[in-house]
Amino acid sequence: MGKELFEAYPPFININGKFAPLRDISKRFASLDDFFFFYGVQIGNNPEKHQEVLEVLNWAKENGHINFGITNFVISHQWEALKLLKENPEIAPISQNSIYIDE
Repeated sequence: MGKELFEAYPPFININGKFAPLRDISKRFASLDDFFFFYGVQIGNNPEKHQEVLEVLNWAKENGHINFGITNFVISHQWEALKLLKENPEIAPISQNSIYIDE
């Protein structure tokens, strides 16, 4: 499941014409396997939860709401905030042009 999330996550973000990586896990995990395992733990190794995360991720990608790295997405359970935004669009961010990358 972690590998599927990693492959579904956008690899880069364009910031003023320059690309910044969004899949860099090296500051927090020793290997991709460590990241994959951690993600599985975060979702309770639940395939239904994983599908929910992927659905929210795809919605967020289509609507330009992915502006943080994959480690932040997993560690902070950002899919929960994005799900809330999806279900309540009136709470949209102050600016869709704001950039936040914290790796």
